[in-house]
Amino acid sequence: MLFSNVIVPAATHINTETITFENSIRFIQRQFVCTRLDHVDWPILLASNMFHAAAVLSLIIAVVIGIAVESMEVIGAGVGILALFAGSMYAALMTAECLIRRNYRLRGLAPPPLVWTWKMLPAFFLTQVVCMVLLVRAHFAQQVTWRGIQYNIDGPGKIQLEKYEPYQPPDQLPSEHSTL
Repeated sequence: MLFSNVIVPAATHINTETITFENSIRFIQRQFVCTRLDHVDWPILLASNMFHAAAVLSLIIAVVIGIAVESMEVIGAGVGILALFAGSMYAALMTAECLIRRNYRLRGLAPPPLVWTWKMLPAFFLTQVVCMVLLVRAHFAQQVTWRGIQYNIDGPGKIQLEKYEPYQPPDQLPSEHSTL
C-alpha cells in the first residue's frame, strides 16, 4: 500500500497558549526527530526539504547577482519565481487555516481571531532557513529532553530513558531547565 502526505483538518487543534520563539524551535525540532525516527522515507523527506530550501536560497542569490550585473531577465525571472513561491505558501496556509477553522467550528468551538499581516511574506523565506537548520539538527540528534525526561537516541526503536525529573508546569521551572 502506498501512503502519501495528507492534511487531516479534523485531527488538528488550535492551541491558544503563547510560546516563546526558543520554545517553538525546540518543539519543531522534537517533531522533526520523531519524524526521523518513525517515517520510513526519512532520507527522501530530508533530501527533498533540503533541496527545496536550497532552491529558494539559490533564487535569492540569483536575484542579487542579477541586480549586481544589471540583468533584467535574471531579476525578473528570480523575482517572479520567488513571488510565485510566496503566493503558493500563502494560498496553502490560507487553505489549511480555513479547513482547520471550519472543523473547529463544527466541533462547536469558536476559533481565535484570524491575524494576517504582510510580515508573513518574509516569514515564508525565514521559515525555509529555520527548517533547513532544524532538519539537519534533527537528523544528527542523539538526545532529546521533554518535560524533564531525557532520552538518548541510537536510531529508530533504539531510544532509552536517560534521566527523569518529575514534570513541573512552566511557571515553576528553574531557569536552567531545558525542554528540547
